[in-house]
Amino acid sequence: MDHLRSLGHERIAVIAGDPGFSNARERVAGARAALGEGGLPEQYVMAREHTAAWGAEALRRLMELRPEPTAVFASSSDLALGALREADALGLDVPGRLSFVAFGNADWFEVCRPPVTAFAHPLHEIGMITAQVLLSRLNGDSPAEPSRIRVEGRVILRESTAPPLV
Repeated sequence: MDHLRSLGHERIAVIAGDPGFSNARERVAGARAALGEGGLPEQYVMAREHTAAWGAEALRRLMELRPEPTAVFASSSDLALGALREADALGLDVPGRLSFVAFGNADWFEVCRPPVTAFAHPLHEIGMITAQVLLSRLNGDSPAEPSRIRVEGRVILRESTAPPLV
């Protein structure tokens, strides 16, 4: 969100998965927090399921809005795949008419045209922490209650973002 705002985007939309899952809720909440009060209007949030089909439908709905968003954040690679396919089908110039950022760093993001800017989470670190917590619990060294551990991600700048045209 910071990257998109630094480029001048004010109408940023989010395509998210099932709000029944904590990761989908937290990614939308993170976008809201980053954009501040009123920075993410309800009509710019499309949340339903974690599928490419929903990503496509959500992008189509977003581009029917007036004013339409100038940037989109897809909260998973499946959603990104569907949204990017739909952008192509609609003849949208990415990043000319619509800047695009995805969560995760799927290998295919690098070979898209244009390559997709991504918020990458540290999968190796997450795996190591998960294994440590599991082993600790199996050994009885820590309580079995759920815990929350946050790790820092990073933005990988590629060519799918640019300043808005309007």
